[in-house]
Amino acid sequence: MTVQETTAEPAAFTRDWQEWHTRQENRLAAPHGFLAVTGLHWLDGEPQRFPDAPGTWSTGPDGVVVILDEGGNCSWTQPPYAASTVSGCSRSAAVSTRSGATP
Repeated sequence: MTVQETTAEPAAFTRDWQEWHTRQENRLAAPHGFLAVTGLHWLDGEPQRFPDAPGTWSTGPDGVVVILDEGGNCSWTQPPYAASTVSGCSRSAAVSTRSGATP
């Protein structure tokens, strides 16, 4: 948590709050910000398909498992068991762990 100094002067407080609010809205509306989320899917051991995502997705002993269709592609920005971004077929997905569990 970030702690910032506050002031009793209403005009300064209002200005500080408006600046914070603008930063917060920009962060939420960023390309990978919270407002970009279009779906939330829990992976398990059973391969499953998702709209606009390449191949089938599941979990395995080493993390996320993606089996691509013929001609499909997928690239990872980090190992799949970490909070990472997956890109393919002009779509992206953020993969993170649940309850902090990693393989």
